Amino acid sequence: MVLRQAIIENAKRAKREGRLQQQHYFAPLKEESRKCLKTLATYRANSRNPYTTRRYPLSRVAAVLVALFIGRWGDLYVLLSRRADDLKSYAGDTALPGGKREKGDKSPEDTARREAYEEPALNTPEVSILFSHPLRSLIVPPPSFPSLYHSQLSASDMNPEAPTPPSDQPPYHTFNDIEWGEPKTHVRIHKFLTGKEPNVKPLFGLTAAILLRVATIGYADVRPDFDIEAPDQRSMQERLFWAMLNEPKLVEACKKEGIQMKRNDGSAAAKTQATFPLSTPAVRVKKEFNSFVI
Repeated sequence: MVLRQAIIENAKRAKREGRLQQQHYFAPLKEESRKCLKTLATYRANSRNPYTTRRYPLSRVAAVLVALFIGRWGDLYVLLSRRADDLKSYAGDTALPGGKREKGDKSPEDTARREAYEEPALNTPEVSILFSHPLRSLIVPPPSFPSLYHSQLSASDMNPEAPTPPSDQPPYHTFNDIEWGEPKTHVRIHKFLTGKEPNVKPLFGLTAAILLRVATIGYADVRPDFDIEAPDQRSMQERLFWAMLNEPKLVEACKKEGIQMKRNDGSAAAKTQATFPLSTPAVRVKKEFNSFVI
């Protein structure tokens, strides 16, 4: 009788845990999340495959993957990592999975998928932490981001029982306009807290710019309450063109690969097309099993 009762209790417990797991892992999508996924899945950049157009040096090309998944409350989250401290470049930074183009990669999407698989799955020494971040919070920053408290909750569904962040907590989103190029113009550098400081650095620089681009495309109906670009910021295509004419490593790579550049005055000029300089994000929409390049 005791054994039979124990078996019945275990079965009931397993059933309860199964229901809880199903509720946790299969939360229904919010309507705005569903709309965002559909928008991203149908988006197409106004440029051809940069690996075949030969518009800029392939030896200096890289790509990153923006992997989206559903959070516990039906919001969309993006997969991020903290780079290992012993890496030669960008050690300890918060990053998207990705890396340089390799021979055999036919498109930025190939590069992004290959690198994303290698980093978390095979090259574990390169990644010290994997974590997630709510995508929508990049264009609708919460009043106070719950750093070190309950960072995995959506900004729109904070747990009322969770501890309140201290009043002196740094702001979730800040930006700084830095001088860039000739003639001197400015580029806006955004910074977003990850909720895991001080062990993890904030989202910053190109990683933040890529995710802002993804968020503004996906949540097209949502207007940020801040300007994404500096007042005098040049377009990405203009900045890429300038860099290929002036940055020594890019100039040398262009020469080696036979890419002829021209200046606006006619002394040098090849028109160039690109959407992101030296790093093209391929976004993997896991729910829809579609992908695209920005």
